[in-house]
Amino acid sequence: MPYDWETVDVLSGFTQSPEFKQLNANSKIPVLEVTNTVTGDKEYLSEFNAILNFLAEGSAFLSAGGLPRGRVLQ
Repeated sequence: MPYDWETVDVLSGFTQSPEFKQLNANSKIPVLEVTNTVTGDKEYLSEFNAILNFLAEGSAFLSAGGLPRGRVLQ
């Protein structure tokens, strides 16, 4: 999966700016921008665990369900 890494200086106050709050209303990092390959629409996913689950879905890193998945999420 191709990606671009953007460094954010949290001490600069950028995460409190209106521009950043459009990406994440909670003003937190990390934020993942996901582009729909069909429509080109962009959506944003925040919170580290949510991002990891999204990226691992369908891979060997995330079990299909039940206790094995629960242990991964623990």
